[in-house]
Amino acid sequence: MAATALIDVESHGLRALVPLARATSRDPTSEAQLHDQLEAIGVELGIRFGISRARSGPTDDATVLSEADDALRLSIALGQLGGARAYDNLGAYRFLVPMIESRPPDPGHACALDILSAYDARRNAALIDTLETYLTSRGRVSTTAESLTVHPNTLRQRLERIEGLTGLRLDDEDLLSLELSLKVHRLHKKHRVG
Repeated sequence: MAATALIDVESHGLRALVPLARATSRDPTSEAQLHDQLEAIGVELGIRFGISRARSGPTDDATVLSEADDALRLSIALGQLGGARAYDNLGAYRFLVPMIESRPPDPGHACALDILSAYDARRNAALIDTLETYLTSRGRVSTTAESLTVHPNTLRQRLERIEGLTGLRLDDEDLLSLELSLKVHRLHKKHRVG
């Protein structure tokens, strides 16, 4: 893949700037190949890689390293045992990386999510996953039920249980704020365990 690379070895890991061949119409996959190779090595050896967005020149070197570091920190916070995570694939999590070690932004949501996590652990349930799918589906019951492969009435019962346990009122909640709180909750939970 790369003829030369700039490598910086540190006490807790290493960083590398790896030049890739410019994608052509015949070989548009150099970035995907790098990701796949790092994923395989990481899984096999139990190490993690963070990958920045590709750049076409040497500008923004600090940004490149910062993006790779964010992808790696998120991988660690979410408990990924090995493999590669690309900055481009972080989704909304890319905005939450600075919150990994900070206080939750909404204490009410944090408390409700702690209650759900404890319930799930005691009962081997998946109410947090149900809530996350519901929020990702923008509160659409039919879409959520289909994603979870459950009947819509079963989903409604789960949502009622979530409301009963937590005091949340999903019809009145700021669903985006709750979704972001849930993502931060996952980061905090994995960070505390890891």
